[in-house]
Amino acid sequence: MNAYSQRSDLAEIIDNPDLNGDELVKTLDDLAKINRWLGGAKTVISAIEPLLAEHDLSRPLEIVDFGCGSGDLPRAIVRWCRKKNVPVSLTAVDLNKFIIRYAHAKSDDFPEIHFETRDVFSDDFKSRRFDIVVMSLFLHHFDNRKAKELLRNSFDQCRLAVVVNDLHRSPVAYHLFKLFTILMGSTEIIRHDGLISILRGFKKEELESLTDELPAAKRSIQWKWAFRWQLTLTKERAPRKTSRCS
Repeated sequence: MNAYSQRSDLAEIIDNPDLNGDELVKTLDDLAKINRWLGGAKTVISAIEPLLAEHDLSRPLEIVDFGCGSGDLPRAIVRWCRKKNVPVSLTAVDLNKFIIRYAHAKSDDFPEIHFETRDVFSDDFKSRRFDIVVMSLFLHHFDNRKAKELLRNSFDQCRLAVVVNDLHRSPVAYHLFKLFTILMGSTEIIRHDGLISILRGFKKEELESLTDELPAAKRSIQWKWAFRWQLTLTKERAPRKTSRCS
């Protein structure tokens, strides 16, 4: 069996909720650059845009971002909403307190974003509701059982949709990223975790399997550059009633 035939269960350094310090800061900044270069924000925003047609713009669009890291994606979403004149309230959550403090410090000009240290599996958090739940490079951190639970919980939490941006597991992606980190001079955390993240990534049929038990969801799975999957689980909307003249 080759290394790409099934998802890896190797652990990532950044999954330690007590991780902190200068190397983590550099890692977060480098991850933000990588996501910008490889189109992570574009993949998420292109899934959010068509959902606006189902939202009442008389109130802010409520979005939550799971595993927010340095806050680069929440800030990108807010900048896009500002350009579109879409009022937004974005909750950015992470399990690591140090990461939340760092992301908050970088977001002084973004009052639309609220940063919270949260366990997204906790009962109190699962009871909260949002219009859109975003998971960008977050789902692959969990084994299939927990990933399926997370998707089910998130679909229950959303009013409009769950938007997932995650990695396509392939040898091409693995070796290209390995070369990329050498040229970039990345931190040990990125060199280690980036390759494991790809090995923990998904094939299309695996994403289908994880979401087959959500028949109420309108599912879209699209491949995006660079080696990303865009998974959208949209709530089916009841048809609007039309008045009849007798």
